[in-house]
Amino acid sequence: MRALYVIFAVFALAGVVATFLAAVAGSETLLLVLVKDDGFYYLQLARNIALGNGATFDGIAPTNGFHPLWTILLAPVFWFEFASPYTPVRIAIALALAIHIAAGWAVRRAAARWTDTATANLAGLFYIANPLALYVVVSGMESPLLGLLVALLVAESIAVQRGETSLAKRSTMVRVGILSGLCILTRTDAVLLVALVLAAAVLLPAGPAAPSPAVRWRGAFRAGIVSLVLLSPWILWNLLRFGTVVQVSARAHRIHAVSQRAAGETEGLERLVTVGHSLASTVLTTISGRTGVPAAVIAGVLTVGAAVLVWWIASLVADREDRRQLGERLRWFAAPLLYAVGFLAAAFFILGHIRSWYIAGPLAVGSILWALPAHYALRQHALRLRGRIAAAIVAVGVVVAMLPLGRVFAGEFIHNLTLVQCWREAAEWVGAHVEPGTRVASFNSGTFGYLSPRTVVNLDCVVNNRAIPWLEQERLVPYLREERIAVILDDPGYVKRYFTAYGGANWREVVAPVDTLASGLVVYRVQQ
Repeated sequence: MRALYVIFAVFALAGVVATFLAAVAGSETLLLVLVKDDGFYYLQLARNIALGNGATFDGIAPTNGFHPLWTILLAPVFWFEFASPYTPVRIAIALALAIHIAAGWAVRRAAARWTDTATANLAGLFYIANPLALYVVVSGMESPLLGLLVALLVAESIAVQRGETSLAKRSTMVRVGILSGLCILTRTDAVLLVALVLAAAVLLPAGPAAPSPAVRWRGAFRAGIVSLVLLSPWILWNLLRFGTVVQVSARAHRIHAVSQRAAGETEGLERLVTVGHSLASTVLTTISGRTGVPAAVIAGVLTVGAAVLVWWIASLVADREDRRQLGERLRWFAAPLLYAVGFLAAAFFILGHIRSWYIAGPLAVGSILWALPAHYALRQHALRLRGRIAAAIVAVGVVVAMLPLGRVFAGEFIHNLTLVQCWREAAEWVGAHVEPGTRVASFNSGTFGYLSPRTVVNLDCVVNNRAIPWLEQERLVPYLREERIAVILDDPGYVKRYFTAYGGANWREVVAPVDTLASGLVVYRVQQ
């Protein structure tokens, strides 16, 4: 046990220190590589809010294409003037890191609800050290905040399912309501977790001492009201400003997903299979390249390892009482587990993709769930030689399976480095060649808009409510004229893709290339 503590603590500390050093001492290029383009949407929105321009990306029109809680936390950063636009980026990463550490504590708190303290401590360290969790910490997105709130809500849900408390108790009802509202304000799709947690509190009573159905319904209803009160300013603002509570980013993503499928790209299920096959191929290729062992041999070893893992877990709960306790604990965890699986499945089948920052909630749930088999393993591994042998095989398998992450991260790092040079050059070009007051537009406008000294209008509509009706009607060219957009600067592949889908047959007569930057981005003039 002590050795595990040391290993997990070392990895957690190394991850935290590396992230902190990247935030406070990393180069400007490194910061731009780490933070996602969508992360710069948040920074630009927060800056406009702090400057009194309201919730707008381009300073022209309001937008609801963001999740409000993370934006609200970032806005005070821009109350202060900084010599460099990169200072707020550093502060945002440092803030995300602090929240990530708090999320590790919340994971530990939730795991302690259904395992022993020692295993719960390991679960918290496991989350903090997880390279995927650290990867989204530096993304500039809301992911660490969602991980924290999801873990806190799951802890309350487990306590209710265990019968330690109930929603009939006012303090529990208020906590669940507040956490539910904050989860939804952090990511709207967390409404799925909230609905499942409240439904489980009503439909899965904790033993014979559970409150009556009427009391359970009343408690869940009151928790929902508390959540709704917290959400009401955001809901009312959306209704009054836009006439809907649906965020423009959700509408835009759905339009693009339908357009891509119509163009012949894969459906969600096919893409799921494709991604799975690609990941498996990457694992086999990476291990084979590093070891010199044929990929077929490695596949066989991993298959045997998976079989050993199943056998090992089965041996841990061979006792009837252990199986009963395992089943009971899984019932306690039904709501968050259904949320994690349902959310990831919905992302694939509705949007056709999963972004790295989507996984924060399911990752927190998975870290809490990890504590359960770890609890049985740590309790029994010293009693059985086969358990120790299987544990060693599994440990080696986990390490080997993590190797492809280095390749994935390195590949994305190189890709992002190319994009960084593109958008930095684009911002410098418009500063030198575009007159103040002239409107520039781009489909990839996050980093570009944040760095640019000119107004940059978002054309893929994830933060542009004014453009979304034109996009839905495939009238993007008339929109350019309506908004007096004079210049488009973007990757020519994106320009062709989006204007072919939404610009009409004659868009090339209006959008004409006039210059190509060293990075490959193309400048287009819009004929008014």
